[in-house]
Amino acid sequence: MTPTKTTPAQYSHPDGYTVGYSDWHLICIGEDDTTAFIPIGSRGLIDLGLKLAALGMAQLGGTA
Repeated sequence: MTPTKTTPAQYSHPDGYTVGYSDWHLICIGEDDTTAFIPIGSRGLIDLGLKLAALGMAQLGGTA
């Protein structure tokens, strides 16, 4: 099954950039509707989430 732009956004930036997830793909949509589909499995999602959380905490001056 092909992911579509109708996937609920997991993150939306005020400038129009959106990240979603559907059918084992991260979906990145630019403000000009350019779309990239990035295949990712369960372990990849967990790893990415942990890395993003650690990055956010580091930027806030804390640790994850």
